[in-house]
Amino acid sequence: MKKVISYTCLAVLCTFMLSCESESKPEDVKVVEKAIEETDVYERYGSSPDILGNIYEELLKTDTVLAKLEGTTNLLLWEKDRLEKPFKLYDRKNNIYYENAKAVVENINDSLLKKNTPL
Repeated sequence: MKKVISYTCLAVLCTFMLSCESESKPEDVKVVEKAIEETDVYERYGSSPDILGNIYEELLKTDTVLAKLEGTTNLLLWEKDRLEKPFKLYDRKNNIYYENAKAVVENINDSLLKKNTPL
């Protein structure tokens, strides 16, 4: 999940860099080329190459805005997990309650009582 968000952020950053018409465009290209050159050959062409991940890590080291964005993304993911825990606990208890109620209703032997008990 973290890598998907990281790759998405990289794609947004690359799109932003390509859409900007400023003089810093050649510098951005140089940073990417330098990151590619500094990436170890084994990492680029190993059994599971992750060139995009390596480039992203290099950009993360040099770009403070990207590092801040990564930190914010990680914080949001942590908050999401923290806030989902109470709901998941409630939902699990709720499901157990209704499963138990359904089992009790199904085990009623008296046909008149079973007919009057809503499921």
